Amino acid sequence: MSVISWFLHGIRSVCEALSQLLLRGGSRSRNIIVFREIGLKVECNERATDALSGDVLGEGAFSTVIRGYENSGRQAYAVKKIFLQSEEFERAYREEVAAFGRFSHPNIIRLIAYQEDIDSVRKCRVSYLLFRLMRASLRDQLNNTVLTSNWSSVCRGTSLRRLQRMLQQFLDICQAFQVLHQADYVHQDVKPENILIDLSRQSEEEDVSLSVGKRVRRSADSDVEMATGSKGRTRSPTADGDLSSLYGLDKVSGLDWAEGKLLLTDLGSVRPAKIHISSRAVSLRVADEAASFCTISYRAPELFDPPNGVTLDSRTDVWGLGCLLFAMHYGYSPFECEFSIDERAGTCRTRVVECSYSRVLSKIPKKPDNFCTPEDNRVASLVEWVLEPDFNARPHTADVLQRVQHELDILKSLSTCRNPFEGIKSSKYAIMCVFFMLYI
Repeated sequence: MSVISWFLHGIRSVCEALSQLLLRGGSRSRNIIVFREIGLKVECNERATDALSGDVLGEGAFSTVIRGYENSGRQAYAVKKIFLQSEEFERAYREEVAAFGRFSHPNIIRLIAYQEDIDSVRKCRVSYLLFRLMRASLRDQLNNTVLTSNWSSVCRGTSLRRLQRMLQQFLDICQAFQVLHQADYVHQDVKPENILIDLSRQSEEEDVSLSVGKRVRRSADSDVEMATGSKGRTRSPTADGDLSSLYGLDKVSGLDWAEGKLLLTDLGSVRPAKIHISSRAVSLRVADEAASFCTISYRAPELFDPPNGVTLDSRTDVWGLGCLLFAMHYGYSPFECEFSIDERAGTCRTRVVECSYSRVLSKIPKKPDNFCTPEDNRVASLVEWVLEPDFNARPHTADVLQRVQHELDILKSLSTCRNPFEGIKSSKYAIMCVFFMLYI
């Protein structure tokens, strides 16, 4: 027995030593970021690489977005870590911060604070940008609603109301873009992944004041508060197929998604809207920049090969907004999907296809007539009007806002024009009374 006891004691000692080593390693991987200007300490796992852990929220060419917690653990944040390894990266960071200082709108996510430091591993300067943590993006909303197999049955009988809420969300995000466009800037990277959704039903001021106590410093040349988003590829929980339950998105109903507040993010791609193509060299430079920042299925046709002598403006973003509206209704950009009919099930679904320049120049896909609803026709008419291939004839953002508001007014009037016998139909007792009165 003494030998067995000695052996078990030895195993226990080894296990305890290993656990302590792992704990010490884990504690070293976590870092305390002090945002001095607002007196806030945020703890985050900067060495995390596994999306399943929930610590890594997104990755980009020179930045990573990670989950952070207030030192007391009460409040969660999104922390964007930017590596300032070269003059190019530092210039991009400065331009991003400058863009944050120019724009403020209820549908543009706000920057709470930022702080520069030294990365102990890479031995280079880094910058940390602090934001409210959002549970999902517009891509998650589409994956959990429009692209679900039972969505048509879920929204049966409420399609008019769903369209009204969708257009209201689209109107909100268009108003955020209008803030940029009025100042002669473009976002460049319009897509569902760059639009976050606030499902908390809390105002940003309430959420920030929960743990900060005072506002972020304003830029020297602006009187508006700073706003930003996550640069680079953002991991969409449901896009990966196995993270929906991790973020609790599988418990969000269609109604809750519709009530979510859309927030424009990723202002790192913002640039001046007006660019005169004075030479072939300028055309190639603009095309290369568009290829770097603009997702191909949301990229305006003129950005693939800008013609010499023209002046580009904010309507390059308007093209992306048209693609976004189509995606909000069908799940994908019109240039990365097709409609396929399942004859056995008697349904019509969107099918993902590879996007190319020739596809962007092609016609917008349409649902077969026998599967089209009045709502589909309304959206198709609006999308076709926005996606004008000739950018000189394409509507401006203000025109889109006016048209969408007009469509919303029509939908509201339709929703109020109910059948006067609707209340009678819903009550068996009332129907019996009617028959009785007619019999008398």
